[in-house]
Amino acid sequence: MDRHSRPILMIPGPSEPYPEAVTALVKPIYPHYGDDFLELYNSLVDNLRSLFGTRQHVHLYAGTATAAMEMGILSILDEGDKVVFVNKGFFVDRFRRIADIHGAETHQVAPDRYGLRVDIEELAYTIDVLKPKAVVLVHSETSTGVLEDIEAISKIIPEDTYFIVDYVSSFGALRLRSDDWRVDYAVGYSSKALGAVNGLTPFMVSERLWSEMDPKKRRAKAFTIDLSVYRWYVDNWEKHPYPTSISPHLLNAMLAATDRVLDEGLDRVEDRHYRVSGLVWEWVDRHGFDPLPEEGAKTPTVSVFKIPNEFDSAAISGYLIKKYGIYISTTWLIGVNGLRIGHMGNAAHPNYVIPTLHALEEAFKEVR
Repeated sequence: MDRHSRPILMIPGPSEPYPEAVTALVKPIYPHYGDDFLELYNSLVDNLRSLFGTRQHVHLYAGTATAAMEMGILSILDEGDKVVFVNKGFFVDRFRRIADIHGAETHQVAPDRYGLRVDIEELAYTIDVLKPKAVVLVHSETSTGVLEDIEAISKIIPEDTYFIVDYVSSFGALRLRSDDWRVDYAVGYSSKALGAVNGLTPFMVSERLWSEMDPKKRRAKAFTIDLSVYRWYVDNWEKHPYPTSISPHLLNAMLAATDRVLDEGLDRVEDRHYRVSGLVWEWVDRHGFDPLPEEGAKTPTVSVFKIPNEFDSAAISGYLIKKYGIYISTTWLIGVNGLRIGHMGNAAHPNYVIPTLHALEEAFKEVR
C-alpha cells in the first residue's frame, strides 16, 4: 500500500469513523471544565443515556474500555468475593484475569468450543449454587463473533447480584435496554460501532450501585479506576464531574457521532448492521467457509469464520493491506485459523463491505 494512502478499517475496531465525528475534531476547544464545556458534556451524557437504554448514571472515562471494565470489577468486588464469567473468548478471559489479580474467587460457565452461546440452564444452576456477588458478560465478543442473549441471561440473575456488562462492540449498533435488563455497570466504546475516536470511554452505573459507591460509606481502592472517586467528584465538583481531565477534542467527536446515530434512529442503525452482516455471511456460505459462531448467535458487528488450513490467515490479511490498504483481522487471539471482518458504525455499509469481499476473493486466488 502507498504509505500516503488512507487505510480502510474493516477490523473489529477501531472502525471507520463517521464523517461528522472527524469534522468535529477541528471545532474550537474549550477548557475541560466550566460552563461552556459542561454544556457540551451534559449534551453528550444525555445522548449516551439513550444509547445505553438507561435513565440512570452515565459518565466518561478518560481511557480505554479495559480500564473502565477494571474500574467496575475493582469497585464492586472485594477479595474473596465470588464472580461468574459468562462464556469464553479473548475479552471475557481478560476480565476474569483482572478479577483474579484483584483477589476475587472467579468461576466461568462456557461451552466446549468457541462459537456457541452459553447454556442458560447451566449458568442458572451455577449462579444458584455459588450465589456470586457479580456476573460478568461480554455482550458481543469480537474474538469469536458471538452475540449473547442478554435478555435471557438477565432474567436468571438474582436481585442481590450485580450484573456487569461489556457493550464495547454492540454500543452504537444495537438498541440496548440496560434498565430493562437490570444492568448495574456497563461499558460502551467510542471507536467501534459508535464511529467516533478512541480514547474516551462511556460507562453507566445503576442507582443501587451508585449508592454503594458513596465515599462516606466506602474507602476507595484506587484513584483513576474507582467509582467512589468518580462519585466524590460528581458530588463536589459540579463543573468538573470527573477525577481526571477529559479531552475536549474527543468529546466533540463523540457528541457528533452520537448525534449521527440518534438522528438515523437506533432501529434503523441496528437493521443496517444486520443487513450488512448478511452480505458477508452470504459470501462466506457461497465460498464454503465455516462460520465460527452458531446460527442465531452471530453478532452483526463482526463476522468471524474459519478457513481451510491450506490458506494462511495472516497471509490473506497481509495481502489485503499491501494490495488495497484494507485492514481485516485474523482469529489468532483464540488460536483458530480464520478471519474476522469488522463492519460496524460507518463501515456497516455495502460501500465498504462489498469492495472488501471482492478483495478477499482475489486474495484467496493469489495466496496459498
